[in-house]
Amino acid sequence: MQDGIKFMIETTSSAELARNGLKNGAIQTWSHAFLEKCRPWFYVDWCDSKKHSPTQVIMLGTPDILKEFSEQHSTSIKMVYIVTPPHINGSNDWKLEPLSSISVLPGMIDECQVYIYELRNGIRYADLRVDDLSELQSTDTFIQFR
Repeated sequence: MQDGIKFMIETTSSAELARNGLKNGAIQTWSHAFLEKCRPWFYVDWCDSKKHSPTQVIMLGTPDILKEFSEQHSTSIKMVYIVTPPHINGSNDWKLEPLSSISVLPGMIDECQVYIYELRNGIRYADLRVDDLSELQSTDTFIQFR
């Protein structure tokens, strides 16, 4: 569900760690962080194709940010995983699973865009209550992965 929020983690300034002896460098590290909301997010294996860099990992908070990241010309995505909370994946635990595509339901439900996440094994999740995902015929592909 896209609610206009572009961040996914929170932390405190006391949690910031010095990196290479410098605390105010371009890259910040923390000893801990908190998830801002209990919603799906994305764990992405990628590399910079222009720099021939080794595979790196980035965590992204919304489908829009994932799409924007994937459209960067030097970004070569190796694998995208979706991390889902129990109320989305129907289990008692958070899950990290390989993602195949994200689709969008036409229109809105409760003034929110509804995303459908299809896993590589064919299972689909929705980020808003949709009664029967197997009967959904009309979705627009938002982003697709190999």
